[in-house]
Amino acid sequence: MHGHPHAWRSRDLALSGLLLLLPLCVNAAERLDVIRTTHTDHGVELSWSDTEERLQGVLLPASPRAGSELAVNLDVGSFEGPEFQGPVRVGLRGPDGGPAEVHLVQRANRTFHTTFALRQAGLHTLDVAFHTTHEKVLHANLEVAEGPLPLSVVWALLVLGAGGAAAYGLWARAQARRAPKEPSP
Repeated sequence: MHGHPHAWRSRDLALSGLLLLLPLCVNAAERLDVIRTTHTDHGVELSWSDTEERLQGVLLPASPRAGSELAVNLDVGSFEGPEFQGPVRVGLRGPDGGPAEVHLVQRANRTFHTTFALRQAGLHTLDVAFHTTHEKVLHANLEVAEGPLPLSVVWALLVLGAGGAAAYGLWARAQARRAPKEPSP
């Protein structure tokens, strides 16, 4: 071994420090395509940017439920140069892992707008892709809650409840007739 022993130790410590930071750097690189979501009373706000472009938008309703529609409103632009004219590809993947439903959306009144039918509850992924200087593909996760009971189920429960109440009323009346009457004092 040549050189001072402390030089080897400091070099080993520096290398160890870099190896410890490497997972953080890789993890940060993986997150460059994630759209930040913020839940508000008015909807789920979307925001993303890099050094060249930005994306802002909103998902409506604020609390998406299975069986309802999800409205997607996006504003895509660049920090320099002409305004982005589009189109934008917007896809929604359900919790079953199947293929995404994809819409090619043209710009209308400065924004890109489309809607999706939410067929099932669970964690969905919204994919947004557009091409400026190069292709950008971004992702956001969205939790979809269980939908309300179907109207046919609600009516069936009401009919069963009313039928049960009527049957109980008839039974109680029959019991009252069978009971011996006590003489009045």
